[in-house]
Amino acid sequence: MKYHYKDLKSDSKLYEDYDLSQSTAVYAEYMDLSEMNDVYHGNPLIEALPLYLSQNELAMDNFRMITVPSPKKLASMPIQFRLSSVNALDRLIIPMRWHYELQREIYWCMLRAYENRKLIFDPLSGGIKLSISGQERSEKYRVRFPISEGNPGFSVLGLSGCGKSKAVELALSHLPQVIIHYPQTPQQFIQLPYLYIVCQPNTNMSAIWDSIAQAIDLAIGNDESMAYYLQMKKCRKLNEKLDYAVRLCTLFKVGIIILDEIEFIKTSTRKETLESLLSFNNRTGVALAIVGTQSDKEKLFPTWQMCRRFGRDIDASEYCQNHDEYMNILAQITQFQWFTTKVHFTSEMMELFFSQTKGTIGLTIAIYKEMNKRYLELSSHGNPPEISSDFIYQCAQSCSLKSNQRIKTDYNPYISEEMYEKELPLQEENKSSILNQDPPSIPNRINDITDKIASENDIPYKDIQSAVSSILLNNPNSTDDQIIKLALRKLNNRKGSVKPSPKKKPYFDINNAYEEIVKHVEE
Repeated sequence: MKYHYKDLKSDSKLYEDYDLSQSTAVYAEYMDLSEMNDVYHGNPLIEALPLYLSQNELAMDNFRMITVPSPKKLASMPIQFRLSSVNALDRLIIPMRWHYELQREIYWCMLRAYENRKLIFDPLSGGIKLSISGQERSEKYRVRFPISEGNPGFSVLGLSGCGKSKAVELALSHLPQVIIHYPQTPQQFIQLPYLYIVCQPNTNMSAIWDSIAQAIDLAIGNDESMAYYLQMKKCRKLNEKLDYAVRLCTLFKVGIIILDEIEFIKTSTRKETLESLLSFNNRTGVALAIVGTQSDKEKLFPTWQMCRRFGRDIDASEYCQNHDEYMNILAQITQFQWFTTKVHFTSEMMELFFSQTKGTIGLTIAIYKEMNKRYLELSSHGNPPEISSDFIYQCAQSCSLKSNQRIKTDYNPYISEEMYEKELPLQEENKSSILNQDPPSIPNRINDITDKIASENDIPYKDIQSAVSSILLNNPNSTDDQIIKLALRKLNNRKGSVKPSPKKKPYFDINNAYEEIVKHVEE
């Protein structure tokens, strides 16, 4: 099978001219992987996959800045606008070490998934009829995969609210979901590197097979016809659904399926039924990954034979067991303030956050949002509250009473039981050094430094802001001139990926692209 490799520089990547936030479908580009592994060389399903990001690239790309209106602007806004602006905290993403481990594991799973698949082109056959964007077309590639013990995936495990789902979605956002090989030729075929499925309450195996067909429909543009989902619903027996899921995932060359919210899978589901996932894994080579808690995994997959199909465990609660790391994360969150005057959070206040949230970022942001909203609302009536430990505790109780009950009953091995009993913990010797400082407003410094660089350099503003943000958060005591120097060095080292916007290709429109392809495909 012949194709041309993209001429990649040291810092350039596949699909860098596509904006994957606008469309997840791309025309295939190929990278020569002969130096990585000669088994991968010449396999288009593997050489069309973009490499996972380095730790520095991931930190820069994943950091999400949010904007806090100035006190003067807040004062001029209607109260509804002020309160709603606090919701920007939901978009705040703080890169963590395990985020890198996650996107690396996704890539490795896809390599294993495609390693043993053989594509066979049969130009004389009528081809396999596929429904794409509501239209039928034929595909003349068949896939050969030897039935084996299957391809192990991975498990993202951690406490509720620690950021598992958001991290998975973020990792997948760097990947195209639809890769179109040999477009506008008789050899054209489609590859779906991943399917992401969120389980709904009372999910059983029948619903999982239905969700796989539905995910394929949505990926390839069958939003209206939902052809494969409706066909799957016609299958009455579970073994029929299994066979159809195998056929679909083989036809569309799926690499990995990620099942999120596994706690919603009914625990009454029979062991033999869940074991059909093993059969699916054996017959397709598609890697299976799950997202949930350790207890959920153990309840659903009690045997070693079943557990090992979900590969190694990624600990998404890693930061929750590290007191200093949580405090650093909290310090970054509390830099974004809607208070009239800057508030310095004391060690007692910070420790209260730790005890009330079990160290999870989801509950931390929920409580901090409640604090800012309550402050704005009371201030609008001329009665601004004092930001104190008592105020934090009140907000924690009102916005997450059930979560607090869960914290008291759901054992967390990372935090001692004494911590739950004390509402205002810990000892003075555990204070983090960062808490004893009153750092300058990082968001304001980021904007000021970004403006300076943008005024003198022809570099996209968003790229400058990302570089300045990651450098400043790691070097808060550096001067503005030092930050500018480091940011320019980082941006100059990424010349291959930092391109003026006008040179980029237009956003990829999957529906128009498929219609264009269908017209040129030989039926």
